[in-house]
Amino acid sequence: TSTNINVFSGKPSVGITAGNDNPTVGTAVTLAVSATIPGAPTGISIQSIRVTFGDGGSADLGATPGNVLHTYIQTGSYTATATATATNGQSASASVTLYVK
Repeated sequence: TSTNINVFSGKPSVGITAGNDNPTVGTAVTLAVSATIPGAPTGISIQSIRVTFGDGGSADLGATPGNVLHTYIQTGSYTATATATATNGQSASASVTLYVK
């Protein structure tokens, strides 16, 4: 006899990648955001996803991961961060650094 036990941490799994991590000032950058809750029982899902761009800007994706565009207007190093919050209140974040020239 065997028994399967699913371990549920309750925290979302989040990812963020940049289509171009060395963009030019004034050129839109595509950031791809993923968010899931591995092993989540029925009733627990992604409630909200917020992306901050590191330059004071941000975007709310609602409960659906996907792509977001952002244009940087000054040269420099920026950290874009995606934070996903689950319906159980747990949250997790992931970041990517962009070097705008």
